[in-house]
Amino acid sequence: MTEHHLAGVITLGANVPEGDPVEPLTQMSAAVNQSVADAGRDWPAFVGIDQEGGPITRVGEPLNQWPAAMAYGAAGDDDLTQRAAFASGEQVRAMGYTAVFAPIADVTTGPNDPTIGVRSPGSDPELVAATAAAQSRGYAEAGLIPVAKHFPGHGSVSSDSHLGQVTQSADLDTLQERDFVPFKSLIEQGAPAIMTAHIVVEAIDDSQPATLSSAVTTDLLRDDLGFDGLVITDALNMQAITDEAQSGPASVQALAAGSDVLLMPADPGATVAAIEEALADGTLEREDLERSAALIVATLRSNDQPIPSSDVIGSNDDLSLEVAAAAITQVGVCGPLAADSIQISGGSEAEQAAPARAAEEAGLSIGEGLRVQLVSAQGYQAAGEDSGGITGIVASSDVVVALGAPYPLADLGDEQVGLATLGLTRPL
Repeated sequence: MTEHHLAGVITLGANVPEGDPVEPLTQMSAAVNQSVADAGRDWPAFVGIDQEGGPITRVGEPLNQWPAAMAYGAAGDDDLTQRAAFASGEQVRAMGYTAVFAPIADVTTGPNDPTIGVRSPGSDPELVAATAAAQSRGYAEAGLIPVAKHFPGHGSVSSDSHLGQVTQSADLDTLQERDFVPFKSLIEQGAPAIMTAHIVVEAIDDSQPATLSSAVTTDLLRDDLGFDGLVITDALNMQAITDEAQSGPASVQALAAGSDVLLMPADPGATVAAIEEALADGTLEREDLERSAALIVATLRSNDQPIPSSDVIGSNDDLSLEVAAAAITQVGVCGPLAADSIQISGGSEAEQAAPARAAEEAGLSIGEGLRVQLVSAQGYQAAGEDSGGITGIVASSDVVVALGAPYPLADLGDEQVGLATLGLTRPL
């Protein structure tokens, strides 16, 4: 912070201490803000975190745990979504964070979407728009800056920008009717910040990722859609960027394209040096950078609410269970599910233990009767992480429970009942 005069920091999973992380993370954010104050700044630092819920949950217990956005899309209750985002955001804010890199405003196209999946509210643009807006309101109410992502839409491409260049080949009409809809809606409602994606949009600029493209960042996002808030790049250490350019030149290009905040450049020192050189040779204009700096300060000041007491940490257990219950979706054969005894198969040992315990507490016996098959949650596939694969549906199963994305339930038999939980939560 002191050496490079940075705007702030981001917490990733590897930065979260083992055990109870609340106190050390609170101390970290306080230290960052003290560094900012020592530098003579009278505004808060940009202390951000990807606390989306579901597979992208940076801080676990003792914070309440929340599902990914698809659960809220399935619940279809904007008030519940807003209340949950407020509760999640308030607990994050209690640790001193000022921004959350959420909501997801990407429209997923289903199983061929390896990066977003359940992180998206769904495949209906209007549903995604409503869900993202409700989450934004909740986060803002909690005192956080919500950062909607990933413009112009990462849910409809079949490759992962963590691993290399990604191309969006859809025509402009399709993009306007699908991918742009949630972002346009958020902009109309005054979204304070939007994150751009490292995807090449052939219909607009087929030569470079959106993050580095003035045709996307300035012409489309700023001029056509009218966004006047903070433009934040996706992480600049992702391979879609690093495979194409070194840290300094890529960062300069992102600023020239219209970005205000450079997130995680691969080499911060080289980035600062490259920006200084670009100012000296006229590649970047000082007034443009000063405008971005002023926008960062104004955005940080705009929602500088008092930090809540740490008493809010873990205080919304009932609400988290309400969200989990509202998200459960039955597909296949309609009708009540009732039995005195069940037998559970599939999934991991831990995944089987939770419903078995809940069933026993409800008075059911375990080992025979209704045959319940668990299908493990397909993991987050971005950055090459193991997705865990998809377990096939066993024909003899009576009930199939998909613990993550609902897509395995497409293979249900005619007499089978499917339950999509859209996330791993405590037993209801």
